[in-house]
Amino acid sequence: FNGTAQPKMSDIEESLKRITNHSGVMGVAVLDDAGKLARYSLQQELAEKYGEQIFMLQSIARTAVRDVDPQNDLTYFRIDTKRFEILVAPFWGEVKYGVTGAVKEKGYTLFVLQRKPGQT
Repeated sequence: FNGTAQPKMSDIEESLKRITNHSGVMGVAVLDDAGKLARYSLQQELAEKYGEQIFMLQSIARTAVRDVDPQNDLTYFRIDTKRFEILVAPFWGEVKYGVTGAVKEKGYTLFVLQRKPGQT
């Protein structure tokens, strides 16, 4: 999602499947621009718990980056815990709506929850 061309849903699904099949990956989730689950391969309860917190964190991090430099934007961050790594990638772009072509910023946040080596 780069703001110029929207990816096909089949490409997105294929990418999510490929990420999920990596060694150590517990699952992935995609949040819409309101923080709601759009897609997930984690257990729903776990996806909702992590999703709520990650959405708040990415909003705070994005605001911090843009407050320092309005021309800059958050592209990726990693949370490293004792047991897991959480990889977070927000995607923002402009989407045209309706016959008037009104433009609105639309975004999605992808996060990947993976086990650290040696963790079960």
